[in-house]
Amino acid sequence: MTQAEDTHEIYKTANNTPSGSRRSSRERDTSDSVVAIMDHHNNNEQQQQQHGIKYHGHGAFISILVLQVIIVCVLEGLEIQQAMIGMSNDCTMTLDVIGMSQVGLVYRGLVMAATFYQLMFGLDTIQQQSTIHLWMLFINGLLFIIFVGIQIIQNSKWETMMQEMGCGTASLSHPHYDHALLAVVAFLYLVLVGCSIWMRRRMFTTTTAASGAKNQKIKETIASITLMAFIKLDVYYLHCYAVQLIPAMVLDDERNVIPVELVLVPMLGILMLSMTWYSVQNKKPWLLLTLALLIGLALGYLGYRTAIFAQPHPIDNDPYHITRQSLLFTTLTLFLLMLLSMGVILVLIRCLLRGTTLFWR
Repeated sequence: MTQAEDTHEIYKTANNTPSGSRRSSRERDTSDSVVAIMDHHNNNEQQQQQHGIKYHGHGAFISILVLQVIIVCVLEGLEIQQAMIGMSNDCTMTLDVIGMSQVGLVYRGLVMAATFYQLMFGLDTIQQQSTIHLWMLFINGLLFIIFVGIQIIQNSKWETMMQEMGCGTASLSHPHYDHALLAVVAFLYLVLVGCSIWMRRRMFTTTTAASGAKNQKIKETIASITLMAFIKLDVYYLHCYAVQLIPAMVLDDERNVIPVELVLVPMLGILMLSMTWYSVQNKKPWLLLTLALLIGLALGYLGYRTAIFAQPHPIDNDPYHITRQSLLFTTLTLFLLMLLSMGVILVLIRCLLRGTTLFWR
């Protein structure tokens, strides 16, 4: 018996049972919606297998992300190489100069790491076949463009600071690719969005078909997928923030950044991801509530850090003069993402607690 015949058999049996005959009109509509989704999904799979288009468009989708990784790594690699050669030839390598060079290296490394994460998130989106993950990929791509734009301003301040430390202008007069990088990233983002919208029905038919159903189980599934998508972004930006604490410690003579934060922040991200995955897989509302409390504490910490980074300093004694925009962007992005994650957690807890047996399972 094929999947389509099996689906119709289940539908026929449900309608002919005595319990099925006594169902309310709302329950019958819900059952009809679920069966229609299964029929639609089975028909799509049969058509895709017959015409050989099951993975149609995935190659173009992945190629755009891979091309972005290659271009960003090449351009940033050229910037790092030319900056290191120029500094070694025309700079007095004091501890301050070495520390400042590490700051520039860390942020250029973050730009390259962001493209790799975008590629990994894109592959996960294809595997999940989730429209929710696709929208989160778009959001992350837009945030990446903003981050690259911030780096242009930050690199200009970095060069000025290096000149004040004794480096000649010749060491910093090499060709710059920052604006070209921003243009390429923005262009590839638009191509990715256009390609994804054009191919969305073939790439993500399951999620699109199920989104209109009123079934409680489907609502719970959608909330779970949304939460996992948000947590994946939360974990990345927590690690991105932890890496930015390294140059903050190098430039901050007041020791506002505690070294233990470099360990606790990534551990928080790993703990959040583990708790989310376990609670979603095993339907544990109490664990989700614990996760919400943990995120609440993290929001308080991020609010405190945002106030510290935004605090004005004299221009001649400002430890965050170079990195302030990047730090504020990361902390504010994290704050917003984690706040939205908490909202999704509360929605998911409400869905799970509607079935009282789930709480004790």
